[in-house]
Amino acid sequence: MTVSDQDEIVNADEDVKKTAFSTPNGILYLLVAQQGDRNSTATLHRLVSFAFVRLYNRKIKHYADDLWPISNTKKIRLGESSMQPEKAAGIRATPAPKNKKDLQRFLGAVGYNHRSIPHLAELAAPLDALTGVNSPWRWSRACSDAFETIKAAFDDSAKLTCCNKD
Repeated sequence: MTVSDQDEIVNADEDVKKTAFSTPNGILYLLVAQQGDRNSTATLHRLVSFAFVRLYNRKIKHYADDLWPISNTKKIRLGESSMQPEKAAGIRATPAPKNKKDLQRFLGAVGYNHRSIPHLAELAAPLDALTGVNSPWRWSRACSDAFETIKAAFDDSAKLTCCNKD
């Protein structure tokens, strides 16, 4: 969640004259802070800290204008992936790529779920080597093995989860 309204921060009367800018209709002054004003981010951070003082570190965390709710729900605590089964089935059903563009499509689909597959970068190294601008297309046994290993990682029987760092 993002707090997008810095217009809740009213400029001090003595600072309003510092916000002047010229338009064809005359000089205008800003009564509230604008994004990019000096110290407006720090002021917003203090405002959010003050507003959520009772919830901070118990129910909510924040940095600048970003708020993160803290929840004890099972789904968040376990860090389960929300990958749709039909998408995993689509990856498993992908035929071996015939050219660089097919390989890039496959790696893009797999890379979207990189948090669900441990050591994906290591598994995909032979395939990544083929995607370079000046790399010739040579589909080897190592590429085939890497391709099949990555597809097998999307097996329905395996539970796809994100790493829990706690």
